[in-house]
Amino acid sequence: MPTLHLRNVPLNVYEALRGRALRSGRSLNAEVVAILREEIERRQGHEDLLRELERLSVVLPEGAPTPEQFIREDRDAR
Repeated sequence: MPTLHLRNVPLNVYEALRGRALRSGRSLNAEVVAILREEIERRQGHEDLLRELERLSVVLPEGAPTPEQFIREDRDAR
């Protein structure tokens, strides 16, 4: 498995990671790997959602009535 070394980690970041690792019952390394994995999965989920929204988006043909026109017609019909 590849190894990743970090340099120049600010003390407050290190301490926050160390505290989080202790609360989770994990080593600092395991905690950082878990955080990275969660973030990658979260971003992948967002990317999947955006692709799905793009797939579901509808482009109305030119000259199609706008939502405002439908609302106006409905209000005028009352």
